[in-house]
Amino acid sequence: MTAGNRDPEVFADPDRFDITRRPNRHTAFGLGAFYCLGAALARTEADECFRALLDRFPDLRPAYDVLDRSPVPPLGHRLDSLAVEF
Repeated sequence: MTAGNRDPEVFADPDRFDITRRPNRHTAFGLGAFYCLGAALARTEADECFRALLDRFPDLRPAYDVLDRSPVPPLGHRLDSLAVEF
């Protein structure tokens, strides 16, 4: 469970934050009987949010070498900050 979306057998460079990763068989919204009913709405909202952000700041880019995250016991990680430049 702790590897989740960072399994090196599934993802090349699994610890790199990459929203354009393809294929992206992540587990964020569950699978099968445990699939989140709100997944389609959440994806649509996120898509619209990022579209508006990138329309307003077309030169937006990462400003970090390593993600600022910390473990959240028992099974996850928390993104503490996401530095960007524009």
